[in-house]
Amino acid sequence: MIKSWAITNSSDWLERRRHNINASEVAALFGPRVHPFLTPYKLYASKIGRLSAETDTPAMRRGKKFEPIVIDILKEEHPDWTFNKADTYLWDDETRLGATPDCYAERPESYGPAIVQIKTVGQFAFKKHWHDEHGNIAVPTWVAVQASVEAFLTGATWAGVAALKLGDGGIEIAYIDIPLKMHLIRTIEQMVADFWQRVAEDRPYPPDFGLDRNVILDLYDTGWNARLDFSNDAEFRAMLLRRDGLKGIIKAGKDATDERKEIDVRIIHRLGNASAAICGKKTVTVRVIKRKGYEVKPTQWPMVNIMGNEEEGVEEDE
Repeated sequence: MIKSWAITNSSDWLERRRHNINASEVAALFGPRVHPFLTPYKLYASKIGRLSAETDTPAMRRGKKFEPIVIDILKEEHPDWTFNKADTYLWDDETRLGATPDCYAERPESYGPAIVQIKTVGQFAFKKHWHDEHGNIAVPTWVAVQASVEAFLTGATWAGVAALKLGDGGIEIAYIDIPLKMHLIRTIEQMVADFWQRVAEDRPYPPDFGLDRNVILDLYDTGWNARLDFSNDAEFRAMLLRRDGLKGIIKAGKDATDERKEIDVRIIHRLGNASAAICGKKTVTVRVIKRKGYEVKPTQWPMVNIMGNEEEGVEEDE
């Protein structure tokens, strides 16, 4: 059964969200690289209470501040539509799927009510994540999933996303309709059921060791467990061997960088005040790089550039 609660304060709202998989979190269940801020592993750790309790983040506060502005602009751009800011949290107490809609809407050409999900997006993020391969404006998957879940829980017959692009060119709103697909909701309900089954059986999702690096570090509590013996664990031994190999590469890279810097100094010393030198088929130039002062003292340094090949037909990277 779907229930609703009028949001009265932030702390109670966050506490209610903690017990459900919310529309803004659902996309994480599709895989570790679908949601830009959340992985299945991190979502699992947060819901079982192993991570710090969710807080009202700067991004959340920014969104709340801009929502009334976006709604006002939508009213101006669509005078025949009606928009009303939402102020409720909804959840299904059977599936434990929840949502906090931003705005309700209606329009003459569409039957029934709708939800409009409002996003505030930086101009560079909008250019990178809000376009398809042809350069057309498109809603990111995780946002489309969020809007779909909100539409389902509110009983909306259509849905849209309004993105406020933050930049230096004034205020610009991009509105995009979201097609509602019931089979997507059925898939989401199955994934949410699997999530809570994992919680009941203590079966966390496997971590993505790149994306979940900080989560794993936050969860580690040193000194409370006994020493483990991985002597016969081939995978662990392989990790240690690879780590040793990478340490050698890093050390070699640092030594090579230090030696190259020394050679550059020797080259500059030999050139004196000359602008360039020729050595066989190579041309050596020195360019002075300048850095403005600002809070620190202005500095400059010469940079060596070498072009050309040592031998005929032998190619080298610059």
